[in-house]
Amino acid sequence: MAKDTITFELGGRVEIRDLENGIIAFRRLVAALTPRNAEVAWVVEDLQPGSTIATIRGESDDPQIVEKIVQDYERVGDTLANHEELTLYGTQAKNAAYAIVTITHAVEYVRFETSDDDYVIYGNGRIPAEAALTVSIGAVTGRVQTLSNRGGLRFNLYDTIHDKAVACYLSPGQESLMREAWGKQATVSGRVSRDAYTSRAIAIRQIMNVEILEEVPPGSYRGARGAVPWQPGYKKPEEVIRQLRDA
Repeated sequence: MAKDTITFELGGRVEIRDLENGIIAFRRLVAALTPRNAEVAWVVEDLQPGSTIATIRGESDDPQIVEKIVQDYERVGDTLANHEELTLYGTQAKNAAYAIVTITHAVEYVRFETSDDDYVIYGNGRIPAEAALTVSIGAVTGRVQTLSNRGGLRFNLYDTIHDKAVACYLSPGQESLMREAWGKQATVSGRVSRDAYTSRAIAIRQIMNVEILEEVPPGSYRGARGAVPWQPGYKKPEEVIRQLRDA
């Protein structure tokens, strides 16, 4: 898919002033990474309700310029995540990046996300003993939302366990998987990135399959019946439960 989106997340308990400072530093960093004479418009692609995740998309007549900016964003994230010096960038980019590092003193972490990878930055020079994210082949079930096909195909899946958005990135030629999928329950399988501490899915890449699930009518549980018909002389359920408890 087109490499034209970048995502910025503040993790943990986030006060509104930290959100404001984070978005300002994020905007400054993207502006510093964008060549001065490049005609690139960065538009808001997605804002997650109930969280502090923002995704923007670069629009330009020259997609290679946008891709180069996204790659630079990845390098900055990788460098900050490893607490290394930003030697390849100018003063404006460095100042914006280090402003983001400063914000990590107030929040739990900052996460950079692109269609290829995630980079988690912690404050106070802290690098977790264990990986902040785990990556494995798996599947996530949820409801498909914010489907977009501008320049590529990226969509959010609100998982049924945590009710949080999971960014899903399709590869070229997989557009047919998402026909009539918006708003429906689906199971998406692929390379799943998860928070190592909560197991919450963050993103799914290298998607192998999207299975649209049959909707369960509201109140259908009322039609449930026992597997074995009750007959006179059978023990009542509470009696069986009591026997099992007292065994």
